[in-house]
Amino acid sequence: MSAGWSLSDEKFYKSLPFSDAVTSVKLRASWGKVGNGNLANNYEAMTLLDMFTNPEIIKSAKTYFTDVQTRDTKYIPLVSKTDKPAIMLNKKIMDEFWPQMKKYYYDPAKYKTYLEQLGIKYPTVKQAM
Repeated sequence: MSAGWSLSDEKFYKSLPFSDAVTSVKLRASWGKVGNGNLANNYEAMTLLDMFTNPEIIKSAKTYFTDVQTRDTKYIPLVSKTDKPAIMLNKKIMDEFWPQMKKYYYDPAKYKTYLEQLGIKYPTVKQAM
């Protein structure tokens, strides 16, 4: 059984300053059981909220991953420490566009932030007086 409320569909939500950036917000509550108790592997559903409020969940998942699932697996990197980037593959493109990118380099002598240099206005949080 579950119930949900899509806040982002409400009129008041569309007037919030971050509604363009966060376009879908839904509150959901549910109750029930997941899986079949007769199977050898039982699965438990959990939410991100569970993981954020109980750090032990993340710790035990990491331990299970390293000590059980990948215990006999040796990590072999795709790129070694001595491999050099293949810059010759995009040399023509970089030669053409590098000078055009210079205007996007951050200039701290003229601007407080990189967003200010790009002309981007962003919401700020101000303390009440």
